[in-house]
Formats: sequence, structure tokens, C-alpha cells
Amino acid sequence: MLAILGAGLGHVVMLWAAFVGSVVAGSPRFVWTFFVLFVCVRIAAILETVSISVAAAAAQTMSIVLIVIGMSALSYISGEVGTQLARAYRMPTPSMYPSLEVGDRFLSSRILGKLQRGQVIVFSYPRDRTKSYVQRVVGLPGDSIAMRRGTLILNGRSIDKRPVSDPCGTLEIQCTIWEEAIDGNTYKVMMNSQLFDPKSWEFGPVIVPDDQLFVLGDNRDNSADSRYWGYLPMELVQAKPKFIYWSYGDEGIRWNRINKIVH
Repeated sequence: MLAILGAGLGHVVMLWAAFVGSVVAGSPRFVWTFFVLFVCVRIAAILETVSISVAAAAAQTMSIVLIVIGMSALSYISGEVGTQLARAYRMPTPSMYPSLEVGDRFLSSRILGKLQRGQVIVFSYPRDRTKSYVQRVVGLPGDSIAMRRGTLILNGRSIDKRPVSDPCGTLEIQCTIWEEAIDGNTYKVMMNSQLFDPKSWEFGPVIVPDDQLFVLGDNRDNSADSRYWGYLPMELVQAKPKFIYWSYGDEGIRWNRINKIVH
């Protein structure tokens, strides 16, 4: 009966490798292709069990056990050295709105190459390393960071910023969406006309120390980030979000957010 739960060793390993590769590549189409292939292989495995013998079923069950043990061990080892190739996260707070909303579930991959300004990262919160935060890198070691009237000042110059017409706000809160660009990375941020904390609009300047980062949430007036708890040690960076694979909120499933690339 356990043979129905999975396909052969070769199929599972091949599909698992394809899944990891697709996440690292950052293409939602590849991941959904993997999902369809996985379902097909599952169906084929179920049909195959109709004709297999008890001995064959026992052998396949042993293969499944070995696969589970092997992948669990690999996941553990990957976690220990901080090099997970693919990992899923859920956005629990509005600190990255509009890029990520509460209830978004996204896949991420480990970062290849150097960190960049304007890049979204997942990291261990310095004050409680059991928690994972998602924010945007705006300052690298040696950078000067300041904010004046809500505008980010990088190395003495205001970054490119323009208002966009995206809907924002409720009857209780009035806000606007702005588009920012740093080092070729373009993204959107939210500014609230009714300030929660003046520090969110007026800050610095400060100089980012060696081996540290300065990070901000895209929801600039509702984010606990480097303005409040300080610099982020580079060693705590975990991964880079790739795309949203599922999103659910008070209004139900957000179909328009599924497959959205995280910029």
C-alpha cells in the first residue's frame, strides 16, 4: 500500500532536482511544470501498483524510506551551513507592502553572488535569531544612509523616486505608492500621510559598518527595520525571495498575486 505514496527512486530524485533548479532560476513556469510532472508520476505510480508483486512493493517501500531519510538529512545539513537551495516562507506582517502582503507565501533561494542595494532578502532577526524577517537592502558597508521627509538619502544623494497611481489606503488611513530605484533595482514603497513615528521620515545620517547591512521595509511608516533595531550582520542573511506561489487574505484567495515575481 505504501507504494501508492510515491514513484520510483529515479523519478523522485529527478523531480526533486528539477524543482530545486526551477526555484533557483526564479521562474514560476518551471515550478508549475514540475508540479504537473510530479502529479503525473504519482498517477503512474498508482496504476503501476495494480500489477506489482508483494516483493516489489516491499522494495519500493524501502526506496521511499531511503528517499525520506536522505532528503531529511540533506535539509538538515543545508540548514546547518545556511545554504538551502530552496525554501518556502509566509509573510506574517504588512512591513513589506506593497511588494509582499500578509498571507503571501513565497519560495526563496540562497543568494548567489554579491548582495545588491534594492534587493529583497530573508534574514534571521538579530535580536531573536529564531525569527526570520523579510526586508530590502538599501545600504552596503561604507554607505551613508539618511531619510529626509520620507525620502531615502544614499551617500548624500536622494534616490530616484516618483509617485504612481496604484490604489492605496482605507477610510482610516491615507497613503500613496511610490516607485524607487537603486542601482537598477526598481520597486514600490508605501508612504503614510498620517505618520506613526516621525523617525520613519527623519533619520540619520549614519555610516554602515563593515560586514553589516542597512535594511528597510517597503511599508516605510509601518516597519521595524534598521532605523529602529540597528544594522544587519551579513552572516544572518538567509535567502532571496523569488516569487509568490500562494496568497490568501480576509477576502479569500488572491489569484492576481499567485506567480508574482518578488522585486
